[in-house]
Formats: sequence, structure tokens, C-alpha cells
Amino acid sequence: MNRPKEEEYAPFYQGYIAAVPEGDIIPMLQTQQESFMCVLNNLSTADLFYSYSDNKWTVAQVLGHIIDTERLMSSRALQIARGEIQELPGFDQDEYVNLGNFEKRSVYSFSQEFQGLRMSNIALFSSFDENDLSKKGVASGVIFTVRSLVFITAGHLAHHLNILSEKYNIQ
Repeated sequence: MNRPKEEEYAPFYQGYIAAVPEGDIIPMLQTQQESFMCVLNNLSTADLFYSYSDNKWTVAQVLGHIIDTERLMSSRALQIARGEIQELPGFDQDEYVNLGNFEKRSVYSFSQEFQGLRMSNIALFSSFDENDLSKKGVASGVIFTVRSLVFITAGHLAHHLNILSEKYNIQ
């Protein structure tokens, strides 16, 4: 799968695309899953409640946000690949986090949900051919290709793994 061109997504997403290393993205998604599962498996229940500053998300909220965003980006990719012509709605990440009740969840529940979701997404993304990957749709008022959504999915996790490491000291 080729990297998306700049016209395949909004400039806001450039950082996520840039966070994806060169090479085949499917094996990278698998490696990324293994790395994130290691992070999750090393978390304690107490870690979930940690926030590095006032008005910043807790670890649990970051994990919930990662999962919510992965689910939404893959749903957009599926809908566009299947020819959806209606504009897809946006989402307010802060409102999703506020309503997510993520502090009530266990590390195990995050781990199980992410593992199942990523495995499903790898299968979905692997099923797309070049025609599917090149299809365009609109979400949140932005034109995306399916290909760009695959890369954004990977880049979003890479971005938050970096934040967890640098700001939360979670490896």
C-alpha cells in the first residue's frame, strides 16, 4: 500500500501520516499492535487514574480515546470503500472522552477491546485492493481516501504511544 499523497487528507492529519514509518503498512500495524499490547500489559489499575497535569486526560481516557478513534477511522474507511456517498459525521474527541466512563474500566478490558479491534482492522485493511484504497469520501467536512484513513489509524496510535511515553512515562 502506497503512502497517501497530501491531497488525500486534510493538512491536520499530516503529523499522523508522517508518524508511519516507510514500508508495508500491514506488517507495521501488526507490530504496532504487539507493542501497544505490551504497554497495556504493563499497566496497573492505579496507572489508569494518572494524569500528568490538571485538565489533561487520565491514562484510561487516553486509552479510550485511542480505541474510539481507531474504531471511527476504520468505520470511515469501510464506508468509503463500500461507496458511501453521504458525508460522514465528525466527532468531538473531548465529548467522547467525557462520556466514555473510561475510569470504570479495567486494563484487561482495554487490552481485549484493542486487540480484537486491531485484528479486525488488519483483516479489513488487508482486504482492500487499489481501487478501494483510492476511493474518496467526506467525513467531518474533509475529503479522505481510504488509504489515508489506514495511515491515519496507524499514525494516531503512534502519536499517542509517544505521548504516553513522554508525558505519562509509560513505556
